[in-house]
Amino acid sequence: MNILAVETSTERCSVSLATATSEIENHVIAPKGQATLVIKMAEEMLKQCDLQKSDLNAIAFGSGPGSFNGIRVAASFAHGVAMAQNIDIVPCSTLHALAMTPNLTASQNVLVISDARQNEVYWSCVRLSAEGQIEKIIIENKVTKPSDVSVPNKAKWCVVSSRWTHYDEFLPSYIKNLPRTTCDYPSALPIAKFARYSLQLNKEFSPTEAMPVYLRSPIKGER
Repeated sequence: MNILAVETSTERCSVSLATATSEIENHVIAPKGQATLVIKMAEEMLKQCDLQKSDLNAIAFGSGPGSFNGIRVAASFAHGVAMAQNIDIVPCSTLHALAMTPNLTASQNVLVISDARQNEVYWSCVRLSAEGQIEKIIIENKVTKPSDVSVPNKAKWCVVSSRWTHYDEFLPSYIKNLPRTTCDYPSALPIAKFARYSLQLNKEFSPTEAMPVYLRSPIKGER
């Protein structure tokens, strides 16, 4: 199974390709021009693996939350490829991609937090399977003040957060005391793995499900 994945919800443009024999990812920090860059990176990656778009079985993308324009870039690219090649399209929450990035112990409850600007954070609570995949969404994607972040059963959680942790001081004290792993940015590689795992379980995603997740209106001047 050949799966191409793209993630552009932040200033990092990430592209990944998962095949039966390899998993590769490439990324570039690019606050602007991601729409053109993601096409070029995808073409180069396919060429590197001696594949054509017609060899793809599915395409996946980071559906947000994150940069308003960035999410649209990934969604538009993925929908275009899916329609042109008549292949499956798989959306993956950017927060859930963060949760699957670190090498966490299997079957953990994970609180994922990332900076949403405007003194707010995006967050979600999930449980990872033995394979390190999203087994259950316990709390859906939210955008709130850091002080409103919460988890059920306080003692049995770990935290995965983006590296922009200036909101830490405003988190509830019990959240700050939980074990934590920090990731610089979300990556397309766990999104590709999530898509493969989902399709192997025969999960289906309709085009109406494969849409960007914004949670709020764009910030003025946001890219």
